[in-house]
This record gives sequence, C-alpha cells and structure tokens, in this order.
Amino acid sequence: MDYSKPWIFEEIAKGREEAYFLQKEAELIENLRRKFHEEQDRERFAEEVGIHDTRVLSALEELGFTRDTVTILHLVPLVQVAWSDGSVSEDERSKIHEIATLRGIMPGTPGYVLLDKLLQTRPHARAFDICWRVIRAMLAAWPEDKRQTLEVSLPGYAVEVARESGGLLGFRSISAEERAVLQRVAHEIAEAHAEGARTITASASVAAKAT
Repeated sequence: MDYSKPWIFEEIAKGREEAYFLQKEAELIENLRRKFHEEQDRERFAEEVGIHDTRVLSALEELGFTRDTVTILHLVPLVQVAWSDGSVSEDERSKIHEIATLRGIMPGTPGYVLLDKLLQTRPHARAFDICWRVIRAMLAAWPEDKRQTLEVSLPGYAVEVARESGGLLGFRSISAEERAVLQRVAHEIAEAHAEGARTITASASVAAKAT
C-alpha cells in the first residue's frame, strides 16, 4: 500500500470508524437479544410461581431462585425450622434432603444445589418473609387437591425436621424457637387456604352470573 498519498490515511481512518460503529451495532444487537431472553425467562418464571409482581420476582432472583430452582420454594419453611435455633444439625440436613428427594428434587439438580446452599448459609429473615409471600400466593392459586396435599404434608415435614435437632439432652424435643416457626407454618397455610377459598368463591360467583 502506498502511504505517500494523503488520501490513504483518510481511508484508514474511515475504515476504523466503520469498524467501530459495526462493533457498537453488534453490541447493541447482543444487548437487545439478551434483554429479550431475560424478559422471556422472567415471564416463564412468573408463570411458574403464579406471581407477576416484579419486585417480588426480583427479590426471589436475588435469593438465587430461577425457573429451575423454584421447585424447592415450598421447602424453604423447613430450612427456616432448621435454622431457628441458630444452626443446622447434620440430622436436620439429612431429613430435609430426604424430604426433598421424596418430592422429586434429586441430588445434582439445580433445586437440590440451591437447597443445600440455603442449609449451609443462613438466609436473612427478609428472605423467609419473601418466600412465604410467594408460597401463600402459589397455594392460593393452586387447584384444591394440589393445595390440600401440601397443606397436609408441609406441617408434618416441619415437625419432623424440628424433632431432628436433638432438643434438651438429645431427647428430640422441640425448642421454643422451633415451635414459633411451626406456628408460623400453620398460620401461613391457614392464610393461603383462606385466600384460595375466597378465589374459588369469587370464581363461582362470576360463573353463576355469566349463566
């Protein structure tokens, strides 16, 4: 290339400018594509949990929940029971893993990995509050038979975990802290049941008016 001609430098500068704008255009397209996929994932996530409140969904995502891990959400109360006395014993961890497996959450899956993480590092109290808010909404939106299954099994699972902590002198008694969480489990389930009943009544009323 003959660099003795001034216009050559203009061509080089022009080529660099074009390359720069092509790179920026490619970055913009990639950002738009990523944003589109994120929005699709958020919509599918919202459908999975039955909640479309972006603040709640963002909070869940901050806690590590995704479409692949939201399957363990209903087990978070068991994690709360285990942490209620300040630490998670090996027996409590084993019991929760056992229950997770019974619920189809197998070792090595994203949900199981997140569950293990929650058992290793104590979640903030706000995290449990957010999870309960979503659990209530999920239960209220579920069909009656599916909701009743969890309403019956979850308190029993929670008591099993509480008894695994050993208690006074290892007699597997339930501590005051664990009892408080168990009471919350019962209260939250009762609230979800009431919300579900109101939803069913409202739907039946609308259907009756339409006929």
